[in-house]
Amino acid sequence: MTNCQNLDLSLNDIEQLPRKIFDYLTDLKELWIVYNKISHIDKEAFHGLYKLKSLMLNSNKLHNIKQGFRNLTSLTKLNLFGNPVSSVEDTSFAELENLRTFNLGCSEVLNIEISKFWYLERLSSLHIQGTCILRLSSVSFVGLKSLRVLKLHQCSIRYLPANLITPLKQVRKLEMIGTNISHFNSPVFSTVQHLRYLKLGDNQLLILPPLPHAAISLREFGAAYNKVRDTLHITR
Repeated sequence: MTNCQNLDLSLNDIEQLPRKIFDYLTDLKELWIVYNKISHIDKEAFHGLYKLKSLMLNSNKLHNIKQGFRNLTSLTKLNLFGNPVSSVEDTSFAELENLRTFNLGCSEVLNIEISKFWYLERLSSLHIQGTCILRLSSVSFVGLKSLRVLKLHQCSIRYLPANLITPLKQVRKLEMIGTNISHFNSPVFSTVQHLRYLKLGDNQLLILPPLPHAAISLREFGAAYNKVRDTLHITR
């Protein structure tokens, strides 16, 4: 199997990934270990996988994200959807310099008050839907210079800091559906010049957010299932 490029170990009973377990698969490009029972990943588990592009670890038992993603310098897609992740170390993704798509949905992360994404300058799509996130800060997404798609579905955020979106200069698609948001600080969208799609459905909004610059380039705006009474801000 030394020439193997795609490996699928899904739907098994794997509980951990020990040190250098894939060391001999130096040509591997895609690795699927979905629907297992993985609760621990050794920091050297992926040693030798310098060509790996896609890593699918969704629906496992990971609670803590530490330094288990070392050596994955070519990785472009990481899926951790459906893990009970409650904590993420600040340098967990430090070596994922080429990551483009990251899914941390359906986790148990409560707060992202300090950015965990400093090193992901090339990330273009971030999905954090269905999490337990209660709080975001103005630096939660600092470092995401190339992000184009941000999805924050089914969270319990309720409130967004005024400068939350400021670092996302290239964002095109922003979805915050079912997050219980009741209001926005006035300048929250003022810096997103390239925004094309904004979806704010199924929230608790009484007033639509002001979009002084972004509204010019918006192609789709969704705010169904809210409590809006006044459309003044969106029509001006």
